Amino acid sequence: MATKPIAGRRIARRAASLLATLVALLLSLVAADAGQAGTMAGTARARAAGAHLGSGRPLLAISGPTERRPSAASATSATGTRDGAPSAPPDHGAIQSGVQVTAHDGSFWQGKTQITLHGTNLTADRGGLNGFIAQAQQAASWGMNLVRLGVQWSDVEPTAPVHNSDGSWTHTFDTAAMDRIEAAVDAVTSLGMVVEVNSNADGSFWGYPAWQFKAPYNSHHITYPETDDGLVQASTDFWTDSRRQEFMTDWLKYLVTHLKSHSGVMGYGILNEPRTGSLPDRLSTAQQILDWQLTAARIVRATDPNRIIVFATYHGYAPGLWRVDLSDWINADSLPQPLGFPDVAVEAHDYFGGRWGTGLVVDPGDPRDQMGYEDLYALVLGDFPSTYIGTTQGQMQWVRDKQQALAKWKIPLLVDEFGDNEDDPGVTLFFGTTTSAFAATGVSWALSRGKLGIVDKNGNLQPYAQIVINAARNYP
Repeated sequence: MATKPIAGRRIARRAASLLATLVALLLSLVAADAGQAGTMAGTARARAAGAHLGSGRPLLAISGPTERRPSAASATSATGTRDGAPSAPPDHGAIQSGVQVTAHDGSFWQGKTQITLHGTNLTADRGGLNGFIAQAQQAASWGMNLVRLGVQWSDVEPTAPVHNSDGSWTHTFDTAAMDRIEAAVDAVTSLGMVVEVNSNADGSFWGYPAWQFKAPYNSHHITYPETDDGLVQASTDFWTDSRRQEFMTDWLKYLVTHLKSHSGVMGYGILNEPRTGSLPDRLSTAQQILDWQLTAARIVRATDPNRIIVFATYHGYAPGLWRVDLSDWINADSLPQPLGFPDVAVEAHDYFGGRWGTGLVVDPGDPRDQMGYEDLYALVLGDFPSTYIGTTQGQMQWVRDKQQALAKWKIPLLVDEFGDNEDDPGVTLFFGTTTSAFAATGVSWALSRGKLGIVDKNGNLQPYAQIVINAARNYP
């Protein structure tokens, strides 16, 4: 989930009240047929007219494949069944068992077949293996072909490494925890899906092994206080902390060493939503974070040469894509490419309010310099979130801006998180407009989990779940 924007968005509160009268009308239209909300929101094709408010930047021209409406055969019940019988996912002809997924020419491939990924986020450590398998089976029944599997470093290395007299470190990894991750990967593969293994933070205060925030285990020799200021300082310091960086790449190498023999692994996410701490929203920050991820990517690729590597600029909304230098990511002399392709992808997370523009602050002197949040960017992540009232056109703008920034590098975009809070009155509209935009732009995606997904805490489908299920089953 993306980092919250700065507190005190007064404009968000004002806009929420001014636009409240529109919400009831929009939601009444959606409620008329929730199962068709995704297609309803996308039927009106956007025109390249108007301007990005406050920036002088024209809206991007919208073009893309004609949206596919769900057929009668795909209109299942909210439980994913028809007439009480389990409904198997359709054969999309995309995922071929044992054929490695690659990334090049702006798309994902298996051999010479271009594929589009559509999946969901799951976490290996939640509910035990049987619980995980049930969730994976549910995802397969929805027509998903991808699981973005969240794995936590702190689960696998809860104990601090030992500093040896020769200066090296000896790690003690929890083999049982690693076994659970491997079993989760195999479970997903057995269901005909592929796995993006993503190293992300856990639910603890630090998000990562607590021992590294003590003086002996970081090169700044600081024991960080468990306060908000301490967390900000630790996040800032990571990018200049050679010891913590080394420990993280040691963890990634261990993870990849154990997974490289598992055929269902599509690729590895280096670092979920990199934290910037107090670093400014500038190009230099994005480039610094990308450069470290490239160092980690080289270690990952040396360990497992044949998998895609997924990376990000920072936070979840991928600022700076128009300006960052990605040349080393597609250069075989910098990042070995044994399969003959760059095999890298950029991730971005869609929690966009979809009101206008791209959701990013634009420098009037250089429209490509998009680094920070616009007011009203967030729908679920703001300190004062307002009801979602976005549009398919707005979501298409968000996607296409990133696709066009990556076009010269021929690197595909993967929207591997998108979702809205179940308490948002506009949640049905959110999933309708986002899935319509994804279909129109042909981007690959993965649904968020928990309160931001389509299943409640008891495992039951939300009333709006069928919008996403239909989108998966009818995806290009």
